[in-house]
Amino acid sequence: MRLFVAVPVTEPLQKQLKDQLAALRPQLPDHLCWIPPQNWHLTVYFLGDGFRPEQATALAQIIEQGFAHLSAFAAPLVRIGGFPAHKPVVLAGLFERNLMLQALHDEVYQALKGCEGVKKPQNRFMPHISLARIDRQKNSWQKIREAPIEDLWLPVDEVVLYRSCFTAEGVRYQSLARGRLA
Repeated sequence: MRLFVAVPVTEPLQKQLKDQLAALRPQLPDHLCWIPPQNWHLTVYFLGDGFRPEQATALAQIIEQGFAHLSAFAAPLVRIGGFPAHKPVVLAGLFERNLMLQALHDEVYQALKGCEGVKKPQNRFMPHISLARIDRQKNSWQKIREAPIEDLWLPVDEVVLYRSCFTAEGVRYQSLARGRLA
């Protein structure tokens, strides 16, 4: 199974993001595959594929023990643009480099690193919320221009261990465990 740890996007933030995206729609390429708002999240740590149920159970227990030693906070979304920047594959809500998000990423890795199947991160942590997939065959990524967004904050008061479930209707994310921040 494919697993990842993420901060869910709250319904109020989903609505605010949808409103700002509606205003930007005329500037966006036609060939975007929109991700349903209920699937929006900020991946804190991507665990990967191939996990067995007993491994997922062990990871869930660690997540449920929580991260009460970390304070809850809010992280500002500052712009919408392509991610990654050099050849985007998604249209995303982007954050500036954020020490609190980086610390959360590091803490999640430290908590999980002793578990079977958990590997050291291969890429630098770049916080973002994927909003739409870009059709690379139509070169839509070349038409993506960054746009500032105003006064949008992601509340970070929990992390969730998710399982990706691939269905005929698309990907659905199943919550396996929740860990609260203080």
